Amino acid sequence: MQFRCLEINVMSAHHLNVDDHFRTMAVYAVVSIESDHTSAQRTPIGTGRGSNRQWNHTVKFNFDEATVRRDLLTVAFCLKSDCEIGVLEIGAAKVSVKELLDNDHRNAIKAVPISLYGITKDMLNFKYKFSDTC
Repeated sequence: MQFRCLEINVMSAHHLNVDDHFRTMAVYAVVSIESDHTSAQRTPIGTGRGSNRQWNHTVKFNFDEATVRRDLLTVAFCLKSDCEIGVLEIGAAKVSVKELLDNDHRNAIKAVPISLYGITKDMLNFKYKFSDTC
């Protein structure tokens, strides 16, 4: 069984669907392997205001390459903000690890749509690369 490391640098989100009341909210991203909730890793609070945020934060995941080849792993991104009423979910995005592996280019940049309640307006940008060890 060959294990690989997926390194993701969560770069930025653009055109976040936030109303005027929440334009200064502290937004962070939680990145995980969808089938493994213990893998969740949180970015620091992003910089920027309004509908654009930047993180430039790296997360790493170890996985069995055979599982990826069977297309059983998905990276989940969830944008959140802590507020007085609890945790506010701003949007989510998913991408297949197999899709990333099949299109692996050293330090490739990918943009994925962010959706909330089925409405897609925002974009999340990240860099990724695979290596043999984390």
